[in-house]
Amino acid sequence: MNYFLNEFDILDAIYDIRCTLLDYLMHFFTLLGEAGIFWIAVVIILIAYPKTRRVGISAAAAILLEFLIVNVTLKPIIKRIRPCYANTSRTIDTIVSVPNDYSFPSGHAGASFVVSTVIARHNLKYGLISLATSVLIAFSRLYFYVHYPTDVLTGAAIGVFCGIIMDKIVIAKLKQRDERKAAEKAKAAEADSNENEDEAVTVPPTQAE
Repeated sequence: MNYFLNEFDILDAIYDIRCTLLDYLMHFFTLLGEAGIFWIAVVIILIAYPKTRRVGISAAAAILLEFLIVNVTLKPIIKRIRPCYANTSRTIDTIVSVPNDYSFPSGHAGASFVVSTVIARHNLKYGLISLATSVLIAFSRLYFYVHYPTDVLTGAAIGVFCGIIMDKIVIAKLKQRDERKAAEKAKAAEADSNENEDEAVTVPPTQAE
């Protein structure tokens, strides 16, 4: 019981600092993480450009793994009720619409941190910008009282884990593919070279009797 009370204390403290400016700001960031649409768009853009395609492929694989762990596996198993419903000691105005699924872990945090982690592994500058955005998205879920702190922290941890693991796997697979293609290309070039050498050999003309 104390476990949940401690988390409610944190949420109540955040709830009490609400103001109009923060309401608008947090609403913007929470919408960025809605259904992972923003991060999916980022992944699509990364895949669209040849220079960042490998990063995009890694991020796509990572966000899929994160979705399977968070939304398909953990949420239905743990079935944690959202704090805005669980806290009956005060009236909670969430401002934003409350998702119909369970609370633990946070899908907003998971999707945000998984893509940010992959980006940060390849480009620190843009990775830090992405991570800062992820932190604000995650905090917005506490601000609106729709997640416990442990929901957000666990979602973020799962996101980081999936980002690191899938990025390593995908990049290794792509490297193997490149090496295989390079070997095949070198073999084909060698075969062409040998064929050209054979064609270059001239047979001396037969001397007339």
